[in-house]
Amino acid sequence: KRQVAVVEINCETDFVTKNDDFRAFVDAVAEVTLRDAPADLDALLALNMANGQSVEQNRRECIAKIGENVNVRRFARLATPTGVLGSYLHGTRIGVLVELEGGDAELARDIAMHIAASRPLCISPDQVPAELIAKEKEIYAARAVAEGKPDAMIEKIADGRLRKYFEAVTLLGQPFIKAEDKQSVEKLLKAHQAKVIRFERFE
Repeated sequence: KRQVAVVEINCETDFVTKNDDFRAFVDAVAEVTLRDAPADLDALLALNMANGQSVEQNRRECIAKIGENVNVRRFARLATPTGVLGSYLHGTRIGVLVELEGGDAELARDIAMHIAASRPLCISPDQVPAELIAKEKEIYAARAVAEGKPDAMIEKIADGRLRKYFEAVTLLGQPFIKAEDKQSVEKLLKAHQAKVIRFERFE
């Protein structure tokens, strides 16, 4: 079984992100997240680390050593028996995990890098929340009215702008960041006979 995990741990200043104690704590929390697959944040904080103390106890010791608040905010973990997993870290501020069906490690990393840069809301239009679609459509319709478009055309114009919106916010619709011809991520995946199953993006 292949697996990958990402954790978000916050401190108060950029200075601390370079501190060895802080970095060791972050790495160790990621390790136990990967190893023990906690169900939620409380379960993660209760897990024992290599020194026999819980994540929460180690967090408090880290605060005492550094003299600055340290918070374990959230985590994500992907595991798959047959899929391809990819991850990408942009500095210490953005982390992405992605699971593909088909494709290879290089493609998975490229897709993770794209997600880090392009911030898609979700994979495909059918995953965009209905209330968000309704709100966007209302805005586009109101804009068309304000532009003096004929009533009979309003719906069509709003739908057209909605399609553009989907291209902007869905992973499949976005132009792939490394493609010079503005090829969409969807076309890139098709060319590799691959499919994105899920992704997690932390910032």
